[in-house]
Amino acid sequence: MHTCRKCAIWVAIILLSQVALLAGVSMASDTDSAVIDKWIKDNNLKWLKGLKFSADFRLRHQYENWEYINSDGDEADNERHRGRLRVRFGFTKKFEEDDLEVGFRLASGSSDDPTSTNQTLEKYHNKKAVWIDLGYAK
Repeated sequence: MHTCRKCAIWVAIILLSQVALLAGVSMASDTDSAVIDKWIKDNNLKWLKGLKFSADFRLRHQYENWEYINSDGDEADNERHRGRLRVRFGFTKKFEEDDLEVGFRLASGSSDDPTSTNQTLEKYHNKKAVWIDLGYAK
C-alpha cells in the first residue's frame, strides 16, 4: 500500500476514535438538548454543561501548472503535484452563571504561512507541527 494512503488511513482511524469517544459527551447534532442535559445530570457531570467540541479533517491532492519565462528567455512549463492535510480540534465552554464563554483550538499548520492551516505531505512524511490556532474569552 502506498505510504500516503497508509497515513490517510491512520489519520482517519485516529479522528474516528476521537469522535466515538466524544459522542457520549456531545451527542449527535440533532439530539434534543433536554436529552443531553438529562444525561449530564444523571451521570453527575455538571462541568460538561455548555461544553462543545469541534473537529475537522481534510486530505486532498493539489495540482498546479504554470508557465513562465526561464533565465534563457524561453517559455517554460512547471507543474506540481502535492498532498495537502488539515486537522483542527477545539472546544468552547459557556459558563452561563458568569456570562462567560471560552474557546480554544489546535490546528495543523506552519509558521511559514499564517493564513492557512494546510500542511504539505512531503517526500518522507515527516512529523507535522500543531499550533494554537484560536484562544479567546468573552
